[in-house]
Amino acid sequence: MFDNIYFLGGIHGSGKGNTAKKILSKSNLIHLEASKVLKWEYISNRENKKVDNITFTQDKLIVNLGKIVTNNNQFLLDGHYCLINKQEEIEKVPLETFIKINPISLSIKIDEPTKIKKRLEQRDSKFYDLDFLIHFQDEEVKYAKFLADYLKKPLFVLNKDLENLLKHIKDENPS
Repeated sequence: MFDNIYFLGGIHGSGKGNTAKKILSKSNLIHLEASKVLKWEYISNRENKKVDNITFTQDKLIVNLGKIVTNNNQFLLDGHYCLINKQEEIEKVPLETFIKINPISLSIKIDEPTKIKKRLEQRDSKFYDLDFLIHFQDEEVKYAKFLADYLKKPLFVLNKDLENLLKHIKDENPS
């Protein structure tokens, strides 16, 4: 469906936003946050990371991207590979969503789970289970690797070093 979107994923609190800022400062990409594209505040309680109907939200994401994404620009979409459903289980974003997004490349921002926990607890003023965060990040990484293989797209696992991704973006978009 699209051919001009780079996808950046990662669990809540992994540092996607700061990573996106770094990427945007060194590229001509336009930043899109999946939650804002979805108009998340209208379909869910913002403080609650649980998603009632993941398929519905992802279908809405694709529809809204269709209204925003133009052919003459390149975009960085930051979102998730997995979400927490209303049963508090980790659920993969449907494969069909990624097929429709057709990302140029996939990236996943990871960090030390203890740092993620501290960041989330400071931001949200609530307790987060470290074991759950470890499992959540592991599931995101596994699914990102599966998607990259399935879609035959490059995957960049980002901890501190962004240089390979930035080189990839520059190579795909020469001035």
